[in-house]
Amino acid sequence: MKEKPNCSTEFWLLHNSYPQGANVFKVGIAIVFLICTAQVTSFRIFGGRVAKSGEYPMMVSLREKTNGGHICGGILIAPRAVLTAAHCVRRCLKEAPSICAQQYSVMLGDINRNVKDSSPTTRQIIRLRTIILHKNFTTATLQNDIAYIELIHDAKFSRNVDIAALAPQRPDVGQQCVVTGWGATEEGKSSMVLLVTLVHIINDEVCIKRLKKFRPNHMICAGDLSGCNDSCQGDSGGPLICGAKEIAGIVSFGIGCALEEYASAYTDVRAYMGWITERLARSQTSIKLQPKLYLVVWLRMVLMHFILSVLNWVYKL
Repeated sequence: MKEKPNCSTEFWLLHNSYPQGANVFKVGIAIVFLICTAQVTSFRIFGGRVAKSGEYPMMVSLREKTNGGHICGGILIAPRAVLTAAHCVRRCLKEAPSICAQQYSVMLGDINRNVKDSSPTTRQIIRLRTIILHKNFTTATLQNDIAYIELIHDAKFSRNVDIAALAPQRPDVGQQCVVTGWGATEEGKSSMVLLVTLVHIINDEVCIKRLKKFRPNHMICAGDLSGCNDSCQGDSGGPLICGAKEIAGIVSFGIGCALEEYASAYTDVRAYMGWITERLARSQTSIKLQPKLYLVVWLRMVLMHFILSVLNWVYKL
């Protein structure tokens, strides 16, 4: 991979394994979405490395159903539920959710998005049942940039496919996090393999100053102010991964690609816990197919949302 001048190729020791079958509650979101023009686009990974097979089993590629072309990233949060950025599926604003869903599919279990070079024993291609955009999402402001996708059947769990854990708290300023995606590289071409890069959580004031649409109450500011590591076209909707492989955010928007003194905005997953819980609860078909599993997932989400609400109330006292 081509590196930018004066940028270190040294990588972190965190995030190099994913605990399969973890008993903790899993539900996810994030990667960094940067607008490389004034228009809404998806991201590209700068200064990163190729992901290892099975390293990020929650990672999803949202694709055009007709030609299999990669559109955006996504995060598997339940056996048949995926989170992505709403701007990735903005065409669904004008179509019925079930009709719009027929235009897409998702790929799981493979770091290579090229069918010819894929791993047929691990790759899963699943059609979509419905797509629900947040009711307050608008393309003009990119507020509430989150969408819920219900798959037509459950994903099969393996070393390469697993659901993501939701970060229990907002990451601290300065914390190292990871962004993954199949977006374009420094050379401007979309990557055929899943790439990984390191970013840091940045003070909200930086994004407030640089990004007019940034809202700290439901967004996270992250990036690399040195301009070495970043994301751009092709990575929107993917995860911002912090701590012990926990999803803190979803790649949403930014300005430019790997620009010095600039950061990107991520949808803060914690701010939408209630909305995500409601979406899972309404997936009646999925719940009927696997009532015990979905009941456990739903109850854990309700409990986490309640605890976070209490902590927020205590903090305000």
